[in-house]
Amino acid sequence: MTTPQPIEPTDVMQGRGNRRLALSHEHLLVEVLGPGRRWTPARAIHLMDIRAAYSYEAKDWSPVAVAVLVWIILACVVATVGVMLSWPGPVIALVVAVGLALLLGASIYRVTSVPKRLLRIEAYSGPLVFPNLDQNGFFRRLDARLAMARGPVGTPVQPAPTLEFSPTPQAAIPAPEEVPPEPSASVDPEVMRDVGPAAEGPQVAPAPSSSDG
Repeated sequence: MTTPQPIEPTDVMQGRGNRRLALSHEHLLVEVLGPGRRWTPARAIHLMDIRAAYSYEAKDWSPVAVAVLVWIILACVVATVGVMLSWPGPVIALVVAVGLALLLGASIYRVTSVPKRLLRIEAYSGPLVFPNLDQNGFFRRLDARLAMARGPVGTPVQPAPTLEFSPTPQAAIPAPEEVPPEPSASVDPEVMRDVGPAAEGPQVAPAPSSSDG
């Protein structure tokens, strides 16, 4: 297995957490931050293995989950404070409801106004989806690197070799000569009839009878 070339700092896109994407001369790498603050490749995709690469936007519903979690914590705090200060029950419920409405409104506005940018790589070894946090800068560099790896536009792609008949004419294999059948030991009956009496010796003519007088 070939070892990827050293990675240039300009060919790196930081992701969320301890992951990042990096470009080498021949590979697209998914790296994770390991012990000693060193980046270790977790997956390597050869550039010729990439079928397509595109960026797109999707709705990020994570702010809604965060808002619900914050509302639960705030509701517990408000309820505890209201009980300690002897607030009426309707007041505590109103404060909790208003807090929920504000948090949900802010989170939904965040979902609709700020989409989540993603980078998707379609490869023969399997797809890869990664957060696109570089405003498509890394995507443009990846597109240029793929164009360099595959050659100029219009270059015919060499198909995989297939099993075909050889176009070189070959000499025909001569058919085996027919061998005439050997004569059998049997003798023609006509020949036997002709030579049969001779083989029996001289024949004596019958004597004329007295009636022929």
